[in-house]
Amino acid sequence: MEASIDKPYLAIRTGVDDRLERDPGFYQDGNPFYVWANQYKSPINESRVVQTARAFLNGYLYEYADSYGTIVSVNSTGSPAAIGNSLGPSDSCPAFGSISSGGDNVTNWDATWLPKVLHRINSEIKGNLTFDETEVLFFPYMCAYESQIEGRLSPWCGVFTEMELRNYAYSQDLSYFYGVGPGSIGPAKVLFLPFLKSLLSLLETGPGQVGVGPNGTSFEIPSLIMAFLNDNQIAEMTAAMGIFDFEGLLPDDHIPVDHLYNVAHFITMRGTVAFEVMDCNVNKATNGPYIRVLFNDAVYPIPSCQNGPGRTCSLVDYLALIHKRIDEAGDFLDYCNVTETGRPEAATGATFFQDLSLDFLTFVKP
Repeated sequence: MEASIDKPYLAIRTGVDDRLERDPGFYQDGNPFYVWANQYKSPINESRVVQTARAFLNGYLYEYADSYGTIVSVNSTGSPAAIGNSLGPSDSCPAFGSISSGGDNVTNWDATWLPKVLHRINSEIKGNLTFDETEVLFFPYMCAYESQIEGRLSPWCGVFTEMELRNYAYSQDLSYFYGVGPGSIGPAKVLFLPFLKSLLSLLETGPGQVGVGPNGTSFEIPSLIMAFLNDNQIAEMTAAMGIFDFEGLLPDDHIPVDHLYNVAHFITMRGTVAFEVMDCNVNKATNGPYIRVLFNDAVYPIPSCQNGPGRTCSLVDYLALIHKRIDEAGDFLDYCNVTETGRPEAATGATFFQDLSLDFLTFVKP
């Protein structure tokens, strides 16, 4: 059984890869197949995350997408029942507030390299045109997006040197790390703990589970659980997973050698975080099954738990690690200062994977 969390880009290719190459045995032709997508306030048809889920289904089920595929749109603000039970827990957390662009850490780092770039670019311009630092920092965005849209390397990519692009990339690392990642202040780095507890408990039970369908009927929970969410949610979730526990704080005056928290490796176009549960039949009675975490197909061992084959972690032990982190963090409703009328007694994390009758879910066909 596998759970995969995707950032919304290049989803058709992801769907094809998952169906034909990565996990061809996870779906049987003719069965209903659900995927989940984060939805926040905006109309369903305007949500890029829902659109991405639609693209994935068209790649995964091809011409049968409309017949068998359904997107479960999870509205994080659609009901008090969604508090601490969505793909966007920060949306129902009044105490949440990301540090804008990583705060002083990004400002200090950019001051070491960006003025020189700005001077060089402006010195090469003829005519009455002058860029400022904010405008220059948009050039890498245009490089990335135009390259993706056009299917070829954008001329904007040649504006920066390779070293300047590395400096820009590290600026992004600092922005996520201190804004909503492991180095953030406040609840950002613990928001996804209830979600992880719920998801891992579902994976621990294994495939073949039956959940509550949209009309109170039953449905078979897919062996491949696909959920789509935004980049900040990816950063918040990965901060809670224990992957970066031994990373330490990122400096803002130089790029450390081989730093693990490199968002170009997991918060990317087609960025994917996968939880793979494996039964390796090794010490099964005491340790198995095992869990392996992948960011964009690269294995990221859990530093404090590598007791299984190939540096995997016993799923029971990983769940214990998440429970310990929950005990240390405290209650979601408390650290988020949730006072809304009708709030649940506790944050349940991700029951929408098992219960499609919840009032904050909407269903969209591909």
